[in-house]
Amino acid sequence: MAMRWILASAMMLVSGSYLYRNYQDRKEALAAAPQAAPAPAVVAEPAPMLDAKQLAALRAAVKSGDSNVRWAAMQSLFTFGDPAILPILEQAMGSETDSQIRIGIVLLLKTSGDAAALRILKMGVNDTDPVVRVASLRVIGEVADLAAAPLAAEAVNDNDDTVKLEAITALSRLQQRRKAQYEQLSEQLRQQYESQAKKAQESAG
Repeated sequence: MAMRWILASAMMLVSGSYLYRNYQDRKEALAAAPQAAPAPAVVAEPAPMLDAKQLAALRAAVKSGDSNVRWAAMQSLFTFGDPAILPILEQAMGSETDSQIRIGIVLLLKTSGDAAALRILKMGVNDTDPVVRVASLRVIGEVADLAAAPLAAEAVNDNDDTVKLEAITALSRLQQRRKAQYEQLSEQLRQQYESQAKKAQESAG
């Protein structure tokens, strides 16, 4: 009986030792195996807030008889990123009778990087209301592309002194931006030249 117990115990020890070694071997193999990179997180584009019917209703509101409704609709379309917003603003700039809304349209363009905005700014510079002209020139000086310089230069001949002053200020700001861009480009070219010269020297050495 004792012999059987000893043999059974020995077999259990051998079996346990084998299982342990097998576990250790598998553990080391898994640790040595290359781990698959986690899949990159994909952020889905948010669904549009407005459907086509709601968007059409907002666009129609731009032609409302109430100036407050017209302006609110323009602001909402701009905020929602309506792809047709610039043509809508351009049309409104030519037909809007409320000069405050025309000023608002121009100021909206401060956050637009689209080149089509330049056409609207041009309409603003040629507006019958000097306040609209001043607002347009201010936007040109602050954010417009250097291509807007001729508009500001032309406005220097305006018959309103306030408009003239804003035109000169806009030209000065555009020139400062041009100078900053030139200096940035020069610095990039200098760094590129020095990097290439260093590589050529290392290769020769």
